Amino acid sequence: MLRTLAHRRALLPLALVGLLAATGLAACSSDGSVDAKVVRVVDGDTFEAEYGGQTKTVRLLNVDTPETKHPNKIVECQGPEATRFLEEKLPPGKTVKLRFDQEGTDKYNRVLAATFLGDELVNASIARAGLGVAISIAPNTKYYEQVKAAQDEARARKVGLFQDNLACSPAAVAEEQLATLSAAPTDPEASASSKDITAAAGALLTAVTAARSGESALKDARDAVIIAAIGADGLNDATGRLTRALAAADDRHDALVKRASSVKADEDKRAAQAAAEAKRRAEEAKAKAAAEAKRKAEEAAAKAATEAARRAQEEARARAEAAPTYSAPGNVAPPAQNSYPGYYGPRCYAPGGRTWTPCPEKAPGYGQAPTATNPYPGYVGPRCYAPGGKSWTPCPEKGRR
Repeated sequence: MLRTLAHRRALLPLALVGLLAATGLAACSSDGSVDAKVVRVVDGDTFEAEYGGQTKTVRLLNVDTPETKHPNKIVECQGPEATRFLEEKLPPGKTVKLRFDQEGTDKYNRVLAATFLGDELVNASIARAGLGVAISIAPNTKYYEQVKAAQDEARARKVGLFQDNLACSPAAVAEEQLATLSAAPTDPEASASSKDITAAAGALLTAVTAARSGESALKDARDAVIIAAIGADGLNDATGRLTRALAAADDRHDALVKRASSVKADEDKRAAQAAAEAKRRAEEAKAKAAAEAKRKAEEAAAKAATEAARRAQEEARARAEAAPTYSAPGNVAPPAQNSYPGYYGPRCYAPGGRTWTPCPEKAPGYGQAPTATNPYPGYVGPRCYAPGGKSWTPCPEKGRR
């Protein structure tokens, strides 16, 4: 047994030589460590270092920090802080000592190492700041206990991932998104228009969309370092509360959309009825205006006709009143009885001048007694007849009436 143990101890240096050769390490010390110069920090648990004439990517052993550069993951809670912490610890040009465990590289060909600044184990310092958690991936477990102890210190001091009210913790993310949902407008009152209801549905949808991104972030956080640090219970509780709130908000949004559609249909119906009523009233008003215009026109025409008849009657009366009459005794024909009441036109006398009839236009004897010849060519004035009515003379002015 002792020979076997001594044999294994003799083979250990040879194994380290083989490991160093496989990882391209050189200038190693008797304990297998190497000195390296920092080139740049990649993230909270990875950096590039130069040694043995080559630049290598070094992944810190037994510690895991939140992601910041993973192509398929979001920037995790406290990831930027972990990166800044390592950048401050390992500025470019800083000399560090790398020590190794049983497997020297991982599947990405990164060198797996513990990094020391003097006696300080940087792997553990990250965990002590609360910016990383201890991990054990066999067979490399050499530094796990040191890192785990540092993590427990951080938990006790409530720093980094373990601090109370951490803004990027699952609980805080859930509360923020729940607050976003709560800030959405309340449902409009019963008398609201379809426009107001649609606006409320849109505002709620915006809040739901924002909260759903938070839900997605929580689901993505299942493999995050913070869950390894604080446990999955908090995540499950936060995710459950947010998922239930989103389901209720989705139902409310659907109800608002349906309500807006129903109210819009009623509004359109009322608008169509109002338009039809307005059209009917306009047509009635138009017909009424046309009837009134016709009545006024007919009234004006009737009035004009009445006025024309009155004027014609007045003109006829005036002409009749202007016609001469004869009354001088002995020198005019006896007046003939007017058998045509209301007639004031020219008279055609019968022989003897005692009877007459209305004269047709241009009839013989028009305007004069037919029994008397006209010895006064061109005279058409009043005639004064001699007794018997066989002869006449122009009446003097004073004899006219």
